[in-house]
This record gives sequence, structure tokens and C-alpha cells, in this order.
Amino acid sequence: MAIGDFNAILSLDDQKDSHAKGHKYQSFGEFMDKVPMHDPGFQRPLFTWHRGNLSERLNRVVGSDAWMEAFSNCLITHLPKIKSDHRPLLLKFYYDSSCAPNRPFRFLVG
Repeated sequence: MAIGDFNAILSLDDQKDSHAKGHKYQSFGEFMDKVPMHDPGFQRPLFTWHRGNLSERLNRVVGSDAWMEAFSNCLITHLPKIKSDHRPLLLKFYYDSSCAPNRPFRFLVG
């Protein structure tokens, strides 16, 4: 799993009012296909970076197939920006009790 500012977009839908369309998202998409890593999605707002009229989704969480399967109940939220032109990301994990073993929790002191 990786989380942060990748300074690249995955598709043209990840930007608004940009004149630099084309190569910027193709190389990042090719990298994601080769690794392979996947984007588990997020809660709105869509864009994580703003400067003037330009808005893009540069910050994201990506995970491998194994990570996506192990943490399928995660939720990514784009938080309000405060003193930066980037929105921070909040990654929450939700416990799935149906996957828990059928034994009581015990804390052992050694």
C-alpha cells in the first residue's frame, strides 16, 4: 500500500481546467498496470489539489491485490485543505467480525 501525493493523474477525469492533457496520466497509468496496484476509491470531493482554476486528484491511496483483499473494508476520505493547496487523506479501516476467529481475546503478560 502507498498513500500520498503522486503528482500525476490516472485519467482525464482526475483534472479540471487543465491545458496539459495527455502524457501526464498515461505514464502513471502504465506504471499502475505494471506493478500492479489499484485505487480502492474515495469519498468526495473529487479533487485533492487546487491552484487557481486548475484542480486535480494528485493524492491517492493505492494497494496491491493482496492488500485490497485484506483491507476491503477501508474508506478513504479527502479532508478539507487547511494551509496547503493539497487536501490531506484519511484512511480508515473497519473491522469485519465475520472474519474473526471463534475464540475470546486474551492478553498475556510475559
